[in-house]
Amino acid sequence: MEVYEPCSRELVELLKQLVCRQKYLIACIGSWLRTDDRAGLEVCSQVNIPDKLILCEYGLENCISDLIRSKAWNLLLIDAVVIDKAPPGSIVYADIGEVSDSFLATTHNIPVNTIVRYLRTFGIANNVKVLGIGVKSLDFGDTMTPEVTRSVICLSRILKDILAGCEYS
Repeated sequence: MEVYEPCSRELVELLKQLVCRQKYLIACIGSWLRTDDRAGLEVCSQVNIPDKLILCEYGLENCISDLIRSKAWNLLLIDAVVIDKAPPGSIVYADIGEVSDSFLATTHNIPVNTIVRYLRTFGIANNVKVLGIGVKSLDFGDTMTPEVTRSVICLSRILKDILAGCEYS
């Protein structure tokens, strides 16, 4: 697991290496009803490049058919995460194997690892990474905290710029 400042040059370089690949898809996960849990969904909404992004409202399990149709080999999950080792709004990058209930936990009903194992039975999602945005609050509400809002704005801008400049061979 690596932790990044939301607008850092290191995060830009990481994302450039990740998302400009063929068969790459970004899945944005979250809940519109829980303050900072909406962070992933907000990123998708702000970037708005439909052929590279998929909106997974209320959990990855709710967009399984879209993921299967995409045939994406490489998958980046953007989600709000609960993590004690970094301040709210931090960007956490991890391999899917690092996601568990006790470490880098996401906030959804069906564990992300379970969904990824299922997707792999279809020959997709073999390379899965997680880009988590550390939460401050998961209360009911429709406004993110300032720390998470800042991260969403930075991450959205970075992704939009990178995706617009990707060249695929």
